Amino acid sequence: MREPNKDYWQGNEVTGYERKQRLLVPRKDELLDTIVENIPFDIRSPIRVLDLGTGQGALAERVLHRFENAHVTALDASGEMLNVLEKRLKGQEKRLTIVEGDFNTENWHSS
Repeated sequence: MREPNKDYWQGNEVTGYERKQRLLVPRKDELLDTIVENIPFDIRSPIRVLDLGTGQGALAERVLHRFENAHVTALDASGEMLNVLEKRLKGQEKRLTIVEGDFNTENWHSS
């Protein structure tokens, strides 16, 4: 296993993340919307989604918006990114579990 770089996603890297994503991933919103639209369940289905490397929660937000009975577990190694996600999805606490952990480590699921 490689050593995680937990210190990268702090400060300016977190605040500038969305802007950089817009530059590095053309049509990112369209991509995320397409992913969620192709989840093969009825929008009322009680699905559970694990969002590894959730970052600021763009995918988690879309899943919760589209699937009224969905529950998302959002995992990321950066506490600062998860703080942004928590603010972004305020009001969704009953349908969201936030986990700080690095899935590049052996015991990521124990976090």
